[in-house]
Amino acid sequence: MRIVSSLVWILPLVIACGDGEEKTTVVEADPCGEGYVRGDDGECYAIDTTGGGEGGGEEGGGEEGGGEEGGGEEGGGEEGGGEEGGGEEGGGETGEDPAIGDPCDHPAGEGIIDCNGACAEASLIGNGSCDTFFEDLNCVELEYDGGDCAIGASCYLGDVGGIIDCDRNCVMTDGGVGDGWCEASLYCEETGFDGGDCECEGDYADFRGPECCDIASGYSETTGERAACYTSEWVCEGWLGVELEVCTCGSTDDATPEMATSDCVSSCDDAEGTLPFCVYGDHWECPVGTVFRSTCEEGSSDGGSD
Repeated sequence: MRIVSSLVWILPLVIACGDGEEKTTVVEADPCGEGYVRGDDGECYAIDTTGGGEGGGEEGGGEEGGGEEGGGEEGGGEEGGGEEGGGEEGGGETGEDPAIGDPCDHPAGEGIIDCNGACAEASLIGNGSCDTFFEDLNCVELEYDGGDCAIGASCYLGDVGGIIDCDRNCVMTDGGVGDGWCEASLYCEETGFDGGDCECEGDYADFRGPECCDIASGYSETTGERAACYTSEWVCEGWLGVELEVCTCGSTDDATPEMATSDCVSSCDDAEGTLPFCVYGDHWECPVGTVFRSTCEEGSSDGGSD
């Protein structure tokens, strides 16, 4: 009887212990925070947005890793290689260099691209002053500063003034047109041929006159320097205390020595020319293979030794 009672007490315990499946209690961890994800080991890791992601899912290789951001709209789409990367901003509609005369944003207001590609104040064009230094508006695209930089007009060279020459450049001159000195760069119809400053005797290229001689030793020694035309006369400017004068040649017994009235050319269209030399103090001759420019006929290209 005791054995039966014991079995009656043990059996419910066995049944109770074996009834149902094994159950596991799961404890939820705190979230990792924005930009992080929890790994299988329970640790928090930063989300990879460079294209590879964490494993090829939505973030790693999907929308962000290789989709919309990694290789889609941002990675290789609208931003990566689309509108911004190689489209409108990268090299499309707005990527080209502005042209001279195009509008631009200037701190003083309306701007315009000048002759050097910089943004200049648009109101400077045609304001009566030729702008060539801080802003360069002197080019054909801007109609030479709206007419302000006409040939012969005054211009600015930083710390000194200048003048617009016959080639439309701002050059430094001592006194400008009609100052007495012949300036080859100002010899054109627009300046009245330098105001008549280049009316010196002889036939020379680029208004460079006859040779200058050093007379300090008591006799004329050639220097290779050229005389300048000033107030209708050829003059030599001394240098380093050396006195120079125009070289002359000729017998002092029969006549007054004379300067050469022409340079020598190998052909009549020779723009450079060379200097003649004095033979035995008696007369001027040209080097072999050249002739005096003054012997050339207008429109002729022939030249050579006499």
